[in-house]
Amino acid sequence: MIDWKHLMGIAMIITASGFFARSIQPAQANMPVGMQWGEFPYENFSYMDGTLPAISNGSTHDLLTIPNDRIFIVTAMTSSYSCYLYVDGNMLRGGNDLFKYNYPTIFTTGNAHLVVPAGSTLQVVANGSTCTVTHFEGYYAHAP
Repeated sequence: MIDWKHLMGIAMIITASGFFARSIQPAQANMPVGMQWGEFPYENFSYMDGTLPAISNGSTHDLLTIPNDRIFIVTAMTSSYSCYLYVDGNMLRGGNDLFKYNYPTIFTTGNAHLVVPAGSTLQVVANGSTCTVTHFEGYYAHAP
């Protein structure tokens, strides 16, 4: 007759075997949504005070030309009163109020997520007086 110690030992071996069998199953992992749609950074950078030239009234400065296999996500920008952001010659809705250094917006607080499409040009246009971009940052991501 088998005593209780032997039964407990057999039960523990069976339980351990079950855990071992479950641990060798193939791993299942779903790719995060961002990975599928180009949300993870490929390369990031920022311009800080003094690295971008002042843009005179009526002038345009190309900040970036996005490669065809990447998108660019603008995460922050601050500027003087007369700076307007354009993508391929089209002004971003909201005008310069989005970027003024003394206005709390998603751009000035670093919480923006403006996607600039692959192959596009991101521009700053001065309108009314000299435009100075004091901070600009974002990152490249793989195009979807």
